[in-house]
Amino acid sequence: MSLKSAVSRLAMNSAAIDAEELTREVDEVSAHHLCDCKAGDLVTVLGTISSITVRPRGVALAFEAELYDGSGRVRLVWLGRRNIPGIVAGRRLVAAGRLTCPYGESPTLYNPTYTLKPQAHE
Repeated sequence: MSLKSAVSRLAMNSAAIDAEELTREVDEVSAHHLCDCKAGDLVTVLGTISSITVRPRGVALAFEAELYDGSGRVRLVWLGRRNIPGIVAGRRLVAAGRLTCPYGESPTLYNPTYTLKPQAHE
C-alpha cells in the first residue's frame, strides 16, 4: 500500500472503509453487487448482517436479516423460522436466491440458501 493510499484510508470514516472492503470481497468471490441487481434476478450476494428481526407475517412467523454488501442492502427472509443459529448482527455470509421487490418494500430474498463466512476468531 502506498503512502498516499494509506493517508487517504486514514481520512475515510469506518463505514466507507467497511463498504470498500465488502466491495472488494464481493469481487473476489464472484458474487453480485446489489446495486447491479434487479427484481427477478437469480443472485448470489455476500455481505454483513446489519440487523435481525423476528416478526409474524399473517399467520406465519418470519426471521429477517438485513444484509449490507457495500453497494446496497437486501432483506433476507426465512418464513416459519424464529431464529437461525449463526445468523447474528455483524456476521458475514453468502446468500443466494431470486431477488424480489415486494410493493413498497426493500429488495428481498425469501428463504435464501446461505453459507456463513468464518469470523476473525474462528
